[in-house]
Amino acid sequence: MTLQGRSQKYRNHQTVEEAVDAGYDLVQPKWDGHFAEIVVQNGRASVYGRTGTLMATIPCPGYTGSIVLLGEYLHGTQRAKADTSPCRLVVFDCVADGGYRARCAIAASVVESIPGTRMAECHSASIASEIWQSFVVDAGGEGLVFRRSADGWRSSTIGRVKSQPTLDYVVISVAEGDGRNAGRMGAISCGLYEENILIERVSVGGGWTDTQREQVWDARDTIIGSVVEVRGYSVFASGSMRHPQFSRWRPDKRPEDCVRS
Repeated sequence: MTLQGRSQKYRNHQTVEEAVDAGYDLVQPKWDGHFAEIVVQNGRASVYGRTGTLMATIPCPGYTGSIVLLGEYLHGTQRAKADTSPCRLVVFDCVADGGYRARCAIAASVVESIPGTRMAECHSASIASEIWQSFVVDAGGEGLVFRRSADGWRSSTIGRVKSQPTLDYVVISVAEGDGRNAGRMGAISCGLYEENILIERVSVGGGWTDTQREQVWDARDTIIGSVVEVRGYSVFASGSMRHPQFSRWRPDKRPEDCVRS
């Protein structure tokens, strides 16, 4: 599954105030999951990952139409493991004409028929600071997503503000550690694509357990080209990161999607 011709872009902002000043008029909680294309037809919802892998199939006999929803599949992530609710799909858009709020109304009418699925909250960006306090500070959420209500599903720029910013990088090389890490991975070098050229931007030596270091070192010849999510304290214009730490592997992401913004 692919969304042919889709050219949405994501832009990371350091603060809520910076995002609001950029002209977004809508804000949503950012869910810690895997991007999902949910193809609803013939009484079932098929959940596909970014690379086209079928991740789940959900019967929904109450809906007889055909539509493609876009959302987050909350499975295998830290937030999903801590969440005891039966919901595993959060829908935030659909493939349809019209502005964002109109598309959300269409998606909401379908979501009612899919068990374990809910719509992402959507609020005016004027209360973004309040949403940040309640969802991120108080509830430990990952961050917020900002949108422009007039944008179509095919082409738009979506803003993100995270409690600790993350970026997805491509693994370029694996270096052996020294001292207590001798004989296992010490750090991985990672990069971003710029004009179709992979350029090294960060060395990730922190955030690993001893077991993970051993696993990466044993698989060092096969993980080159894999996508890894890195968490840090700030992202520089170059695409590098301050105090980068390993967050998680992203088998649902393609290396060519790791592009410097």
